[in-house]
Amino acid sequence: MNWGSFKYLVKQGISNIWINRLMSFASIGVLSACLVLIGGAMLLSLNVREVFYKVEGQNEIRAFIEDDVTDKEMEELRVHIEKMDKIATYKFISKDDALIEAQDMMGVDPEEGIFEDYKYGNPIPANYIITLKDISDTQEVIDELEALPMIYKANALMSVVETLTGMEKVLLMFGGIIVLVLVLASLVVISNSIRLTVFARRREINIMKYVGATNGFIRLPFVVEGVLVGLIAAVMAFLMLLGIYEGINYIVDESSVGILASIKASSIAFSEVWMWVLIGFAGGGTFIGALGSSGAIRKYLKV
Repeated sequence: MNWGSFKYLVKQGISNIWINRLMSFASIGVLSACLVLIGGAMLLSLNVREVFYKVEGQNEIRAFIEDDVTDKEMEELRVHIEKMDKIATYKFISKDDALIEAQDMMGVDPEEGIFEDYKYGNPIPANYIITLKDISDTQEVIDELEALPMIYKANALMSVVETLTGMEKVLLMFGGIIVLVLVLASLVVISNSIRLTVFARRREINIMKYVGATNGFIRLPFVVEGVLVGLIAAVMAFLMLLGIYEGINYIVDESSVGILASIKASSIAFSEVWMWVLIGFAGGGTFIGALGSSGAIRKYLKV
């Protein structure tokens, strides 16, 4: 195919959008709505994941150390914890610091109350405060720590761990289902739109096939039409999602509800992801448009 033929076919595809403007407008509208919902679902997943990261960072494992551990064993324990791949951070709390921490938590004056008796016989063990790279590894890390002779107990708020892990799995599963349904709906709408154009020109297509036109020559205008519909829908969807996202942020900023401010502090700014959203929309819209148009014309090329 020479350059002149290629330009002619591209112009033909562009003109098809205007000729079938009603169906093209419907396709652009539906695809834009689907892309906004897909992008919104993805941004919601990212923001929820960020909140999970914040909570995960606060969910700690406490590894309590035996009282009779020697200095050498204490150093061996530190080296072992440092080498554990699943651990993000760790902090050693001495017996004295652990006693002060317990006093602060209970609001007891160090010079008064029950802690006065423990000045010279502190029953609270030294311990390590450990955070993980992935909260789902909590039980595995606890088991590994408790297997060490220097550790007599390691624990965490497993109910919080299990709740967060379960919520994350459900979110990913339903997010994937929603994205799949919306992509299929977009393919159907675009295919039906272009199928009407193909049906109106079916005799012309048959004649072109009989006189020797290649499938690529016949298909290109329809593919161009589908790609342009996808690109236009992608730009519209990006602008709509930007407006919705920033509008929600404005409402949260103006709100006096404390929990909303906490969520906003953990959310992702649109300026951090706008390029990936635009690239994703452009790529997704182009792919869906091209695939939908190719599927619509396939059966008319079988002559």
